[in-house]
Amino acid sequence: MKVKKRGNYETPCNIKEFIDRVISSPQDELADKLRGFTAWDFGKGDFSHWVDLFNHLDEYFEKCLKPRADLCLKGKLEDDVVFPRETCLEILRVTRIIMDNCSNRHLYNSVEHLSSLLAAEDKDLVNMSLETLIVFVRKSPPNLRGIRWQSEHTLNPRLFALSQGPGGKEEGLGIVACTASGQEEEISKHPNGCTLHFEFYEDPEDPKKKKTEGEVGSKAGLRSIRIPDLQNRPDSDHQICMELAERHNVPEVLRFSLLARIRAARGFSTLEGRRQLVRVRLSSLIILMQANPDHDDMAAFFVNEPDLVNELVAVLCLEDSIPEDIQTLALKLLATQSLDRARQATVLQAISAGGHRGTLATLMERAIASLAEDKDSGEGTSSYHFVEALLMLVNVLVSSTSGWASLTEVGLVPLLLPLIQDKNPSHVPLVSQGLRILENMMDFSTTAVRSGDSDVVVTLLRDHGGLTDLEERLEHEVGPLMDVPASAPVATPGDPAPAPMEEKEDRGKAAAGSSSCPSPSKPEKVVPYANRLLIKALLRTIALAQSAPGNTSRMQGMENGTLPACLLVIFKRAKEFGGEVFSLAASVMRLIIHHDPTCFPQLEAVGLPAAFLDAIQEGVSPGADALCCVPNTLTALCLNTQGLERVRNAGNASPCGALSCFVPMFTTRTYMHALQGETPAVLGTGLDELMRHVPTLRPIGIKMAIEILKALCALGGQTPAGSEETPSSSPKVSPRDAPEPMETETAAVLQSTTEGEPKSKRATEKERKESESFLPACISNTARLLESMLSHHETARVFAEKNGIQLLLKLYTLPGLPLSFS
Repeated sequence: MKVKKRGNYETPCNIKEFIDRVISSPQDELADKLRGFTAWDFGKGDFSHWVDLFNHLDEYFEKCLKPRADLCLKGKLEDDVVFPRETCLEILRVTRIIMDNCSNRHLYNSVEHLSSLLAAEDKDLVNMSLETLIVFVRKSPPNLRGIRWQSEHTLNPRLFALSQGPGGKEEGLGIVACTASGQEEEISKHPNGCTLHFEFYEDPEDPKKKKTEGEVGSKAGLRSIRIPDLQNRPDSDHQICMELAERHNVPEVLRFSLLARIRAARGFSTLEGRRQLVRVRLSSLIILMQANPDHDDMAAFFVNEPDLVNELVAVLCLEDSIPEDIQTLALKLLATQSLDRARQATVLQAISAGGHRGTLATLMERAIASLAEDKDSGEGTSSYHFVEALLMLVNVLVSSTSGWASLTEVGLVPLLLPLIQDKNPSHVPLVSQGLRILENMMDFSTTAVRSGDSDVVVTLLRDHGGLTDLEERLEHEVGPLMDVPASAPVATPGDPAPAPMEEKEDRGKAAAGSSSCPSPSKPEKVVPYANRLLIKALLRTIALAQSAPGNTSRMQGMENGTLPACLLVIFKRAKEFGGEVFSLAASVMRLIIHHDPTCFPQLEAVGLPAAFLDAIQEGVSPGADALCCVPNTLTALCLNTQGLERVRNAGNASPCGALSCFVPMFTTRTYMHALQGETPAVLGTGLDELMRHVPTLRPIGIKMAIEILKALCALGGQTPAGSEETPSSSPKVSPRDAPEPMETETAAVLQSTTEGEPKSKRATEKERKESESFLPACISNTARLLESMLSHHETARVFAEKNGIQLLLKLYTLPGLPLSFS
């Protein structure tokens, strides 16, 4: 089923070029066009950019897969129709890469075709389909316990069929026994391994079939098929399935279950065949548990498989005799079960009790050490995917109080510190995962800290040199940009200019009506997206370490080391790093000042306060986080007399000082998306707190509010008059934050209409509607700002004295307001 486009997304030109090449090629060349897509080189991805490609691939699946009888398990198989194996493998590989690097992958709508491929004869297609589904249902770290995806109606029954094992641990057919090397002959001769045993209910009133050879009937409607030594049959799995289905009148809805049992019986005779069955079984369970399965079915499954968790932990202990890819799947399945609070206790008990105590810590130590071996010798004992799955499991476990307590006892914090020092560029996502674990541990440790006690995690970080490691890693990430002029950004391969920034509002910008690349005059990103994520994780971890409860000692080297220099680079190159990195850097500077106000002279010597003020005057990045950090940071700067003077005199001699940066926020299109929700109210609360703590800034704050109201009157086609203050220059918008010229504003639309000049032929009905809604949105945002900003009676009195109420009333009479405004 095709994906429906939602919203307007500007597709980067390099992505559009690739999609056009694929769509324009004939179907017989589709595999060749996709084969060149080997790595992700598009920065941060959004699935909405790839909708046209996936719709084209869905059309291919509809044409080539849906009519096939071997996938539907209906009718006779056609030997003359060649299965498009290579093309399907390439489609699945590219799909997995794109979904692995994109947000909004829940929009993918071709799951029914992946479900049909589970019935394919080729095991590579089955494995690739399961791997693609695992990536599709995987939850991102911030939303590990989000809403479960509602699977396609045919998928869950097939996953249940594939998740059934050949037998239990009591019978000697557990996961460890089937996958461990050294006892192949004993397991291969197990009497139940290669025997097909399949039971189903048939309509007792259906006289179509009588009891035949190999079928045992015990009750009316119950049929049982039992065939020993099925691996000796020369026919294929599909041929045997269709033959038995016709002979025993197996319903169509149960034929895939029959095919799964046939595969299990025929593949059990060899060690590699048993390992393949375990891979399919574990992958199916990973998908099934995140696909909103029936609660009763899952309860019955775990009743029949009471030793599943213990066997998964046992698989992790046998490092040499079990392949690493099976151990990786075991880690992912443990992490998936831990997402369910009801199952997490079982996982924690299996990991931390009995003979498996310390297993996770040992695995973590070896896995992180293997990354260093990978860097030095070119190959390590643990693969990237194994370490990623291990970190995923730990991240899920530390997100609960019991998991945090269990992993803190085994000394997890010191084990993660060598990962921070790993400078291998290909390991950057793993370092970010490790830092997220530290964040979660510090978050949950705050609930265990009593008044006057120190944070145990922060104490461990300080004692083992973790704070120094964080600072040095941050310097390693931003250090190469210290000597690069801000006016001459250097493009970095792997993060091209068209890639979107991490802010949500950038993803929602409407396309400009053209598929051409952005103007070459715009500066390019100089920091790859993965490195920006790492910098954000470093800054968050440093901020949590500084604000830990009970931490009254001076942070070692935080104000005199390299941290201020790193923050200085971020402020000077705010656009290249993005709004979220900018807000986190501002938060760290604010925490440093609050933690030790006497360190302001050192920060001033580096030039950090001046760099922050220059950055917000040039234009704050259009993101909610970046906007909301400004009032709180200004409050911190005003704790020092010299900082207060800088705030008053910032803004190029503007009467509003540093607060002049708020005028374009509420009067230009650049910040419209960022001001949605509670952002205006949060800004107003921050400004109110600033004026309460620094009363000398109250007149400046009122001037800023008056300037916003005057600018809105100008946008509405009316010049404000009768106020004591003369309006300053029109609100200026930084070129980097407002690439659109001012004629796109409501005032320009109104002027072109009143003067009778013809509007541009490119102006569409949608653009006109957006122009009509722009001014009401600005007024609404400003009203919510003033509502929380004027909560103090003294501030409200000054606002009234400056004729602010008259300006508010004048907004109701603006000629540019639509008739629907109220």
